[in-house]
Amino acid sequence: MEDVIDIEDPLVFSDHELTLEYKMLHYGLSALAALTSTHEEFRRKVVEAGHHKAIIEFLRHPEPKIRSSACQCVTSLARAEKSVKSALINEGIGNTLYKLLFDKYLEVQVNATSALCNVTLEFQKQICENADCIKRLVELAQSKHTALRFKAVFALKNLVFQTTPDVKRSVMSKLTYPRLLELISDEEPTVQEQAICTLRNILHKRQEFIQEVLDKIGGEVLMKRMEEKLAGLNPSLVSQAIYVLCNIASGTEKQKNVVMDSAVARQVVSLLVRLDKTHR
Repeated sequence: MEDVIDIEDPLVFSDHELTLEYKMLHYGLSALAALTSTHEEFRRKVVEAGHHKAIIEFLRHPEPKIRSSACQCVTSLARAEKSVKSALINEGIGNTLYKLLFDKYLEVQVNATSALCNVTLEFQKQICENADCIKRLVELAQSKHTALRFKAVFALKNLVFQTTPDVKRSVMSKLTYPRLLELISDEEPTVQEQAICTLRNILHKRQEFIQEVLDKIGGEVLMKRMEEKLAGLNPSLVSQAIYVLCNIASGTEKQKNVVMDSAVARQVVSLLVRLDKTHR
């Protein structure tokens, strides 16, 4: 595999002509990724036939377009039920995808990060034991490329989903609250949504993290950010902002009062009146 370059300057695919063999591999993997993206039966058949092992080998292929399409296959297969996903995990897919986060090509980085998103819940402990992996995801979350930034924040969100305090601390020690706050105000709404959901997961059923968030970000600053999301009326952002507020309100009386004593509480009530039944 080629040497990696700086995160801010990954290469895009050139228009170079693939050999007939490479074309067949590239288009075959792309077709397989499409077929398995929504059909559980197809995913199961691929694994039962042992073809997932070849797909994982193609992640190491010298041709970047083949590496990229192999990543797309893994993304589709990793949507599968537990038994099928376990087959990927047993082949050591985590370490292979981690290495592709440093790939020279932007599309490979994006698709590798996407695949990692779909196996992150199974690799929470292992990923957090690899400080370099978290560090790399945080670097990618600051990419100037929207798709890469979105996928990286998505993976970080999954890392802190219903996990242990140690895993949350490991992630936040690299991500940091100031950086998370910046992502909550990202120019791209889809990135904002994943960042708010990351915060939601950090806060979930943990009074110590509620207090840590309020201390590190500041209650007033955080409420202001949530007010902005509610005011924007983007349904996805509104939903995640309300979850964040609910998680804070589930804490101690002092923590609950941060929400209740702010303008955001009145804003939520106003939203309930204005929004249709679906959003309620």
